[in-house]
Amino acid sequence: MNSPRRPLTSFSRSLVLGALTCAGLSGCGGPDFKPLPPPRHLRKARPQVAQDPPESAMAPVDRWRKRLRRLLPAPWKVQAIDQQIVAPAGRSRISGGRGLRIVISDQAGEAQVFWVFPRDWRGRVQSKAPARKVLTDETYVLFTDAKDAPGWKSTGEVQIALGITN
Repeated sequence: MNSPRRPLTSFSRSLVLGALTCAGLSGCGGPDFKPLPPPRHLRKARPQVAQDPPESAMAPVDRWRKRLRRLLPAPWKVQAIDQQIVAPAGRSRISGGRGLRIVISDQAGEAQVFWVFPRDWRGRVQSKAPARKVLTDETYVLFTDAKDAPGWKSTGEVQIALGITN
């Protein structure tokens, strides 16, 4: 036996239409509802402003960068410190570890370049104007450009900042 379909009563009809209308309007011109904040245990901690680590915990290159910033006279600034350098300008490596190239420049675009290599680095001259050796200590060898940049008089400050002394 088939049960006859019962027509929706006016109350049921208004209830269904109201629900459909409400669902259709949510997010489309309806009132703006602000979501509740997440519970405290799900909130992300705000990142803390990082302080410089103590110098004893820094890698040598980070320590050197910090000291160079502090010791270089105006208008000279550290432009770049490049790692894994095979040899200074005008030289080629025979043996020994790789080193760093430190580029120091001023506002006029003049640059003075230094290279720091391990003491066991050995190389050969490849050009007429190779980088010149500034000094060697028990750990490092320091090279600089064949000629100083115009206005450059701070090789001593670089030696102090890098801690490379006789």
